[in-house]
Amino acid sequence: MDRPLLSSRIDAATPGLAARLRAGTHDLHRASERSGAMVALRCGKLDRSSYAVLLVNLQAIYGALEAGLERHADLFDLPLPLLYRGASLAQDVAALGATPGTALTQATACYVQRLQCIGASAAQEAWLLLAHAYVRYLGDLHGGQLLKRCIQQSLDLDGQTGTHFYDFGPPTQVAQLIQEVRAGIDAAPFDAGEIDALVAEARLSFQLHLELFEQLPH
Repeated sequence: MDRPLLSSRIDAATPGLAARLRAGTHDLHRASERSGAMVALRCGKLDRSSYAVLLVNLQAIYGALEAGLERHADLFDLPLPLLYRGASLAQDVAALGATPGTALTQATACYVQRLQCIGASAAQEAWLLLAHAYVRYLGDLHGGQLLKRCIQQSLDLDGQTGTHFYDFGPPTQVAQLIQEVRAGIDAAPFDAGEIDALVAEARLSFQLHLELFEQLPH
């Protein structure tokens, strides 16, 4: 990847960017998993209408994220077409009888605004989208597979109804995508200051997720 605007680079002994992002967001990641609607979802206690509202909010977030990633696709060494969740979320929202764009929380509105701002910016700031791709897509590829089974059982959903969002293909493809996403993140040639900015952006993402889960019905 060609990034002529960047200056000095971190040395090879520095931990990979994915590891830095994980370590730098660990506390907020754990907090978001233990907040509001996410607790109800993981425990199988979120009802169908509340789950539909969650998907509607995620649809707005992914719409903004993926529009930015698509606009700046040449900046990222990620398997983007395979990661995109917009179409699958649209299927799920329709299947559950929800209306796109309704019942958006304040946290979602703030998140969408932030993503749109980054996505519309010049290349140097648009790289912050990588932090949001890390938070969303690796989370979907890891925990999303367990959540899918939980949702199907608790809401008595047949087949893929309402759960296309979590479908990345067979387990071998999921494992391959995880490897490719991590490798793509680690390959990004950021210097120390830029990595700090990415960690701060990922922390902002988790903070907005925490607020989202608290504001959603649960």
